[in-house]
Amino acid sequence: MFAGERKFIRGLPYFILMYRDDMLTVPIIQTLLFINEMVGEDEKVEYLFQEIGARGNETPFVVKEEHIDELVVDLYSLIECLEYNAA
Repeated sequence: MFAGERKFIRGLPYFILMYRDDMLTVPIIQTLLFINEMVGEDEKVEYLFQEIGARGNETPFVVKEEHIDELVVDLYSLIECLEYNAA
């Protein structure tokens, strides 16, 4: 959901957008804070996020490079997707 090369900024929020239904009418949004980019044991890039939960229940969340484009969006892309699916 990003145009061009992907660049995450440490501490900024990013999002995972899913839908509860096939008609895309009930969005489920998970908020993540970007922590760091690292190389995993398989020598591939991984992105480390902090998953934001209720009542300070925050956990690490790792996304492998091959899944990042289909999973994580920035705020602008989140709004764009929500508007498109609401139309």
